[in-house]
Amino acid sequence: MRIPRQQLQREPAERRRRDPKLFIAQRQVLANSLDPFLPTDTDNNLRQYCARLEGMAAGQDVFLYVTGLQQYSFELWRKICGILSDLFKLTGFPLDYVDLELFLGKYEVTPGGIHRDRATTFHSVVFGQKSMLIWSQPELFPLEWSKEDCTIPAFQKLDYRQYLDIATVVEAGPGSTIYWAPDHWHCGSSKTFSVVLNVAINFGGRPLEFLFDGLSSSLNGPELERIALDECVGTGTLPSQLRAAAETLTRLPFESWVFESAEDHWLKRLTGCGFRQRPALRPPVVPINATVISRADSFPIFYYKRSSGYSVATAGHVWREVSDSFDVVKCVDMINSGATHELASYFAFCSPNPTSRLELTRFFQQLNAIGAVEFG
Repeated sequence: MRIPRQQLQREPAERRRRDPKLFIAQRQVLANSLDPFLPTDTDNNLRQYCARLEGMAAGQDVFLYVTGLQQYSFELWRKICGILSDLFKLTGFPLDYVDLELFLGKYEVTPGGIHRDRATTFHSVVFGQKSMLIWSQPELFPLEWSKEDCTIPAFQKLDYRQYLDIATVVEAGPGSTIYWAPDHWHCGSSKTFSVVLNVAINFGGRPLEFLFDGLSSSLNGPELERIALDECVGTGTLPSQLRAAAETLTRLPFESWVFESAEDHWLKRLTGCGFRQRPALRPPVVPINATVISRADSFPIFYYKRSSGYSVATAGHVWREVSDSFDVVKCVDMINSGATHELASYFAFCSPNPTSRLELTRFFQQLNAIGAVEFG
C-alpha cells in the first residue's frame, strides 16, 4: 500500500494532519526527508519493510504514524465500514468523525508520551506485540500543572515508569484489540516491531459546526494561499478575491442551498460510516458478461426526493438529480432487499426512452465503483 505524501501536501493546510509522520529517537523527521522511510514496491512484505526501517533508524526508537489510512485501501475501508455499521446500530451515530490510523514501529514510549484525546478508541494489533498503559482521568489529573498552585510537580509525559503503580497495563498480540474510553490518559510501548490499526471514533460534536463544515465544502472554491498587501493597505475594503467570494454567497438561493447542502453532508457522513475521507473510486466495470447484481452489505443505499428529482446517497457519495428515465425508487428498493437479482429484471423499471437501459447500467456502474453493489 503506497502512501502518496506529495499528493497530500497539495491539500489545504488544515487537512495536512493526514500527512505521514515519522519519529526517530522521539524527534520528527522533516517532511522533505520523509520519502526514503516510507514503504515502496521493493519492500516485498511487512517484515522486510520493518527490517529496512530499523536499519535506517540505526537501532534507535522509530515510530511511523499515519491518519486517514482508509483512503489508501478500498478493501480495508470496506471492511472497517462493515464493523462500524454494526457498532453504530448499538451506540448511535457519531456527529463528529471517525478516523483510521496506523501505528508502526519499535519504541519505548509513543512520541509525545502520555496524552489523552476525546475519541473512543479501538487499538487492533496486526503484527508483533504492543503494550498500552492507560490511566483514568481522576487518577492522573493531580499530576498536571496547576495554574493556581505551582507547587504541584510537573507532569513528566515521557517518563511513564514513575506512574506505573496507578496505570492499567494491557498487552496485546495479533488479532487482539485494546479499548479505552475518551479522556483516558494513555501511551503505547512496543519493545519489538509492531503494526496497529487504530479506529478513533469522535462521538461528540456541535450541530452547527457539523453543518458549517458541510456548507463550506459544498462551495468548493479555489484555494488561495496569499493576498497581495497592496490590496489591503489603506483601502479599508475587502481584497478582490474575498469580495468575489462574498458576492458568490449573496447570489445563493440561501434557504434551499443551506438545507440541500446540509442534507448532502449528513448523508455523505452517514453512508460513509463517519469517515471524512474515503478511498478513490474503483476502476469502472463494464458488466458485459454479468447476469446478476447484489448489494454489498456494508453500504445501504438512500434515496430522497427533491424539487428537481431524486438524489441517491451511499458509501459516502451523493448523486444529485439521478436520471428520471428509470424508476429510481423501485430499483434502489430491490437492491436494498439484499437479495441477488437478475440484471434483466431491473429493465422492467425503465421508460420507453431508448437510452433508459444505458442510463440504468451507468447508474449501476457508479454504485459498483464505490463498492455499494457487485456484479456476478
